[in-house]
Amino acid sequence: ENKPDIYTDLDKLIVSYSTDTLELYLGRKEIGLGLVPYLSVWNKFDTVLPTTIRADKPLTHDGFGSTWQKQNLSLRLIGLLGSTPQKDAYLGIGSWYSQRSGLEVHFLAGTLWEESAFGNALAFDWHGWSFRAEILWLGQTNLKNESGFQGSASAEYSFAKVWNVDLEYLNIESRLNGDNTVSKF
Repeated sequence: ENKPDIYTDLDKLIVSYSTDTLELYLGRKEIGLGLVPYLSVWNKFDTVLPTTIRADKPLTHDGFGSTWQKQNLSLRLIGLLGSTPQKDAYLGIGSWYSQRSGLEVHFLAGTLWEESAFGNALAFDWHGWSFRAEILWLGQTNLKNESGFQGSASAEYSFAKVWNVDLEYLNIESRLNGDNTVSKF
């Protein structure tokens, strides 16, 4: 006997409270981290490349969080719940935006899957070019007795409203003891 399979997929199911400077949420929503468009080391939760499945629809995650913004400062706190407590992620991201120079500076701290995580990202525009960079340091855990470093950078130039060129560099994993380094350009 053939029985039909039924699939459900909730991309967003969220309860939130917002004011002019604060947002609190609980539920499922997309989490966009990082500044580098495609090869971001901060973006551990969403689709990485436009050629991967579901690239047109960002992945969503169960969790909770808050965002506070006052003028050119913001603080974002995120808790993402995995299938087990070992797969949970808890992050805090502080950001500063310069209204004069267009410079953005971001700091990240927290835990990713039981690893301590610290990062820094910056972006700025100069004569039609957009420059972005991210670094992420992953600390020692019970599973690994090594610390790791990841980094990515991009330079993008828009020479028409619909045309641009984007060059990106990615250092996927570089353990501080010198082993396990992979880089892409």
